[in-house]
Amino acid sequence: MPQKLYAEIIAFCVLVLLLILFSLKRNMTILLGEKIFIALIVAHIALLVVDALATLPLGTAAPYFRPMLIAANTVYFFLIGIVVFLWLVYTDYRLSTETSGLKKRLPLYAVICTAICLLSVANIFTGWIFKINERNQFVFGIVYFPLMLLIWLSAIIPTLLLALQRAARASLTILRRDYLIDAFYILPPFVGWILQTLFGLFPLVWIMTVCTLLLHFHELQGRQSSIDALTGVNNRRAFNRYIESFIDNPGRKSSLALFIIDINNFKEINDTYGHTAGDDALITFAKILRKVCGRRNCILARYGGDEFAIICTDATDAQLDALAADIEREVEIENANSNRPYKLSCSIGRAVRTGFDAEQIESIINDADRNMYKKKKEYKNSKK
Repeated sequence: MPQKLYAEIIAFCVLVLLLILFSLKRNMTILLGEKIFIALIVAHIALLVVDALATLPLGTAAPYFRPMLIAANTVYFFLIGIVVFLWLVYTDYRLSTETSGLKKRLPLYAVICTAICLLSVANIFTGWIFKINERNQFVFGIVYFPLMLLIWLSAIIPTLLLALQRAARASLTILRRDYLIDAFYILPPFVGWILQTLFGLFPLVWIMTVCTLLLHFHELQGRQSSIDALTGVNNRRAFNRYIESFIDNPGRKSSLALFIIDINNFKEINDTYGHTAGDDALITFAKILRKVCGRRNCILARYGGDEFAIICTDATDAQLDALAADIEREVEIENANSNRPYKLSCSIGRAVRTGFDAEQIESIINDADRNMYKKKKEYKNSKK
C-alpha cells in the first residue's frame, strides 16, 4: 500500500477522533467515565500521530532517519501500553459504574501497562520487539508477534470476563444485552490487526479502532439523556424505561420490588449550609446507594429532588431487608468518616408486586412512596 495513502487514512482517523474530542469537551460533565474516555481518545490520537511518523520514512535511504525511526517506534510501543491501561480502566468503569471494584483491579492493569512500557524501552538495547536496519526498514524482533498477541489478549480477556460476569448476574434482559455488547467491542480492532498483519501495510486496525470509539461515543451521547448529570446515576427517564420494560414482557421476573428513598432534612441542609452543600449531600448519598446496589445488581435512579429509587427483581423479603439495612449501615459509616457539619440520614419506603401490567406499575410506585413518607413521619416524630 502506498505510504501516502496510509498517511491519508491515519490523518482521517485523527480528524475523526479530534471531532469526538471537541464534542466531548464542549459537553463535558462531571462523570468519571467521560473523563477516562477523553483520556483514551487523546492517547489514541498521540498513537496515530506517532504511527505516521514511524511509518512514512521507512525504506528511506537517508541515514539520519534511523535514530528518528527507532525513537518513533519506541514511543509507539510505549503508547500502546498507555492505551491498553486506559482501555481496561474505561471498560471496567463502564461495566461496573463504580470505583470500589475498579480500585481492586487497578494494580493488575498497572502491571500490564508497566510491562509493555518497560519492554518498549528495553527494546532500544535488545531489539527484542523490532529493529531498524541500515536501509531504514522495520524488522520484526523475536518477541514481536508473541508480544502483540499478549497485548491484545490482555485487552480482551479482562474486559470479556468482566462483561460476561455482569451479564450472568444481570436481573434485566436489557442490561444483559448491554453487557454482552460491551464484551465484544474490542473484537473488531483485533480482527483488523490480524488482517493488517496478514495482508501487509494497511491501517485496518486503526479504521476498526476509530469505528469502535465512534460507537462508544454515540452510546455515551445516548446515555447522557438517561443519566443524572449531578449524581451520575440513572435519571427519572431511565427509571421509567426500566420499570416499563416489565409490562407485557414474556421473560419477566416473578417479582419486582421498588424502594423509594428520601434524604432526611435535605431542605435544612440547603437552607443552612447552601446549595453547594446540598449538591454534595446528593452526590455522596448517590455514591452510597451505587455501592450498595452494585453488590446486588439492582437498578438505581434519581427519582426527583432528593429522592432516589431502587428496582430489584426476584428478591426475597430477607434480601430486601438486608438491602435496606445495608443502606443505613453505609450511611452511618459515611457519617463516622466525614467532617461535614451535618449528618446524613434517609427514609426508605418499599413495595413489592408479582404482576407487571400498567395498573400494577402505578400501584407499586404509589405504595413505595406512601411507605417512604410513613418512615419520614416516624423519623420526624423521633426527633421531637
